Amino acid sequence: MTDNYQRSAENSLRVLAQLKQQQRALETKIKDLQAELTQHVLAGDLDHLKTDADNTYKFEDINFVYNKGRVSYDYSDCQEVLDVQETLKSLQSTAVALSRATEKIGAPFWTVRA
Repeated sequence: MTDNYQRSAENSLRVLAQLKQQQRALETKIKDLQAELTQHVLAGDLDHLKTDADNTYKFEDINFVYNKGRVSYDYSDCQEVLDVQETLKSLQSTAVALSRATEKIGAPFWTVRA
């Protein structure tokens, strides 16, 4: 009976590896396709599909929303912010060492490396 369970477990690992490989391939294709679609948006090629909602295009009863990207900031030239970040890191380490910080553990997950 143990052999069956081991084979089942090994088969699960095999299937997970295959699915992860397919997922990586799909993610690459999606990234390339989204870059192509961005060029079409910038060129106005999708304007005929625009809706009243901001940056939304409707095609075959599916709404596609183009997001220009999130704004982020680089604080590397702002010494005051860097100093406060360093102080915060130190305070966080101290809180952990004194058991004042509550440990949280996320959901379990698998990483697959080939």
